[in-house]
Amino acid sequence: MKVCNLKKPKTGLEAKFSFRFALAMRAVGMDTAAPSSFNDQVCQSDELISLRDKILVKPSAAHSDTAATVAIQVHSGAIHECYHDLAELPDFSTRSEKVQAKAVSLIGKDAAHKIREAIRSLPQTDIDKFVRHANCC
Repeated sequence: MKVCNLKKPKTGLEAKFSFRFALAMRAVGMDTAAPSSFNDQVCQSDELISLRDKILVKPSAAHSDTAATVAIQVHSGAIHECYHDLAELPDFSTRSEKVQAKAVSLIGKDAAHKIREAIRSLPQTDIDKFVRHANCC
């Protein structure tokens, strides 16, 4: 909570460490997986600042460090809640889609596709070695 709970980010780098600002960005449809979305100019957006200021972040002893509950109160007063825990992995297909989308946002569609195809062409034994190595580090 201390690292990622900057209240009023002024720079794109600070915005990456602000739960409130990142949520405001997602609320207006911004791609928070794309590093280019986090820039100094976006931090000056009146719309995003207004949304950010309506967001309250509260720590919960009932949640692990990887979990959160988001509650949204609408104009009628109704509250809609959603719980998510990053430690609870989604199915392989969903994870694969998310990794591919992140790769595209970081290195572009063509490069991401080339890397994905290169990994798919590896013999299963090479992939197993890679996974074992990645898990030990």
